[in-house]
Amino acid sequence: MQSNLVTARPVSDDRRMGFLPHLFGPMYNAGESGLFSYARMLAPEQYQGGHWDFYELSNGGGFAVPTGPEVWELTSENQDRQRMTREAAGIVFTLFSLGRQMERCALHTSEATLAALSDMHTRLYQFAREHDDWRAIRAVLD
Repeated sequence: MQSNLVTARPVSDDRRMGFLPHLFGPMYNAGESGLFSYARMLAPEQYQGGHWDFYELSNGGGFAVPTGPEVWELTSENQDRQRMTREAAGIVFTLFSLGRQMERCALHTSEATLAALSDMHTRLYQFAREHDDWRAIRAVLD
């Protein structure tokens, strides 16, 4: 019997250059910038810039995780503070960045790009719902 559980594994160094284009399509420069912006906005005390780790999902999706402490505290737009793992914080930043690129696509790019971004968002959201920190992730997303 096959499991429907979505799993994550690190992207190898030799595949890093192709990861953001895979995740964000032609919007990869804006998508990367969005990751940094959401990290600064939601975790200003912890995010100091630097290297990001990339993870691919068994369902074809992926996400980026900033380096830093293992436990992060994110503050949502409605000022709700949530503690979560570094991985969960990366999931939040990636979901927000994908969502932002989808908004931009709806105004400026092709339906195919919008559909691809929506698919990546859905795949990551599926993984997020199974994550141990799902309640905290959901609280920041809401």
